Amino acid sequence: LRSCRHECFPVVSSLESHQLAGTVLRRTLCMTLFHRAFAPPGEDPESRPDLRTRALSPLLSSAIFERAYPRYPKVEELTISDTDRLCWLDLRPYTDTAPFTVQDCASVHRTYMLFRTLGLRHLIVVDAANRVRGIITRKDLDEPALEERLAWFLDDYEVESYQHEAHPSTMARFGV
Repeated sequence: LRSCRHECFPVVSSLESHQLAGTVLRRTLCMTLFHRAFAPPGEDPESRPDLRTRALSPLLSSAIFERAYPRYPKVEELTISDTDRLCWLDLRPYTDTAPFTVQDCASVHRTYMLFRTLGLRHLIVVDAANRVRGIITRKDLDEPALEERLAWFLDDYEVESYQHEAHPSTMARFGV
């Protein structure tokens, strides 16, 4: 959490498959870590017969989240001990199991239109087998970021040269 500023993270079903199980927000992770909602150290969740029906770690009530709003704990306020690192944090109760996704073969235009029409902040990129390939944020699709990433394609062209092909809403957003 300290190495990036993302507000949303993909949750995968297993480290081997990388299949998307949902997403969890930074503030949720910070709240669960701050309140130390861990399962006991050393307990292997795979060995539990009730894994599908019971939470592995203590649940935080919605009242705890409501009391903290809008000042959720920051990553800098968290202290995680070596013992804590051996514990499990069950994210299933906090996971959005139906996040918006985009296929890894989708065009930039389609991705941009999803952000624009749905008002999204992030999209999980998955392949045909629903394995997580990455995450795209709104900032990844602003004009400077796109120009930087598409520089190899636009070496001989200016963005303005595409004005006649652009949709009016796109021209308003990108200011072309």
